[in-house]
Amino acid sequence: MVATPGRLYDLALTPALSLKSVKKLVIDEVDVMLDLGFRFQLNNIFELLNDKRQNIMFSATMTDDVDELIRSFFHDPVKISIALSGTPLENIEQQAYPAPNFYTKANLLSRLLEDGNLFSKVLVFMPSKKIADRLYDELSPVYVTEMGIIHSNKSQNHRLDVIKQFNTGSIAS
Repeated sequence: MVATPGRLYDLALTPALSLKSVKKLVIDEVDVMLDLGFRFQLNNIFELLNDKRQNIMFSATMTDDVDELIRSFFHDPVKISIALSGTPLENIEQQAYPAPNFYTKANLLSRLLEDGNLFSKVLVFMPSKKIADRLYDELSPVYVTEMGIIHSNKSQNHRLDVIKQFNTGSIAS
């Protein structure tokens, strides 16, 4: 069964689903689930499960909340790390520029992008869909054929097209 913690917990409260027979539990993006406020549902799901089961959790970051969840409900957990949290990949250069507000950031980004040799492929991460759309609207008059936008309000086909265009260097979105 695949479900969000909220839906799974709702179903487990009805006679439609019993969690006692679950032998393997997989939780993807557990850090995000906790950030989104699913702690209550996750705690209650763990209480409804049989103690003898295999738990597998995936998380991009190992937060204190994730550690606490593991300590509370898991026996002899094994942690497998792909890379230390915050460790950049060897072939990716990261730079940070302090900017106090949105327009300073947008202007700085526009100025940096003027050097097409130094900044030929750039990913910009934004804190929200709304701010991503705002940045896209701000920069698109100059860079409309050279940039694309991806977030959950865009269709899957659109997102895949933008990724393909980014990989091939032919953004025209």
